[in-house]
Amino acid sequence: TLQELKLQAKLGLLRGATLLTVDGQIFPKNLNGAFDIVIPKILFLEGGVQPATFSPLLSDVKVQNGTFSGHAKIILEKGQPDGHGYINIDINEAVISDLPVKGLEGRFFFQGITEPALPPGQSLKIGTLDAGVPITDIEVLFGAFLEKEEPVVDLRAAGVNITGGLISLKPNKFFVLEENQNIEVLVEKLDVKELFALIGREDLSGTGLLSGQIPVSVVGEQVIIKGGRLATDGPGVLQIRSQVVADALASGGEQVELLVKALQNFAYTELTLDIEKPMNGAAQVKLGISGANKDVLDGHPFRLNINLETRIEPLLEVFLQGQKISQGLVSGFLKKP
Repeated sequence: TLQELKLQAKLGLLRGATLLTVDGQIFPKNLNGAFDIVIPKILFLEGGVQPATFSPLLSDVKVQNGTFSGHAKIILEKGQPDGHGYINIDINEAVISDLPVKGLEGRFFFQGITEPALPPGQSLKIGTLDAGVPITDIEVLFGAFLEKEEPVVDLRAAGVNITGGLISLKPNKFFVLEENQNIEVLVEKLDVKELFALIGREDLSGTGLLSGQIPVSVVGEQVIIKGGRLATDGPGVLQIRSQVVADALASGGEQVELLVKALQNFAYTELTLDIEKPMNGAAQVKLGISGANKDVLDGHPFRLNINLETRIEPLLEVFLQGQKISQGLVSGFLKKP
């Protein structure tokens, strides 16, 4: 009788590249065995292998230069497979939904075969992402598992640095394939000037640091925001070009000219941003300020609310793209379309 069966195999890609090799043995009598599956370092190249090869949810990720590799140890016990392994991804340059990315590093490890899981500690880092202002030191830590045969991401930490400020996601669990996702964006000490530049309002500038929370619902490709609020943690200076104020205050009569002048160099004691965005609609940001301009009305203090129509999506873009990447990776690994 056959005591031992040794197996060696190689699976190749087009153009002669090796996707993986298998080396192991099985004992037919009790169906015990062990296998090593190795993914050698494979190049991501334009016109060649791309992340979409492994999951359609990664179709927005276009890699110009990068590699991936991995290893799995499979154990058979009475015909039942178990095992563990890892996958490493290193991308020098890529474009994710038209946003240039440099220095992406993924470190993923799994446990189990018939019911695979990605334990907490999965790591995705991005050195820099250009979303209009430099976004650096992006890091996402998560786990993933199957629940009712659907992949679930257990988000432990997700944060980015933007010119010294921190934007992060509140830890949460969410079903990868659900169209509706709820996330809470936490903002800590984000520079006022950089925030206005990021959301496309170069006609506003100033000093100060903003902190707060932005509850976000993602429905398909649509972003909905209800009750977002950011506030400065102290006094500062706000500078607004006259046209944006004149437009917002056009019905204010003779006081408009003085307001326009005052807001060219306004020393605020309080600055808030209330953020709303309906489905299929533009974001509405209500700018609330209290303070004075010492050169206008003898420095008389006043409070003003100005409604601004703007695009808030750039502020959230890195998390929306990070969510897509994690969905693609998790669904691809857990064999979900």
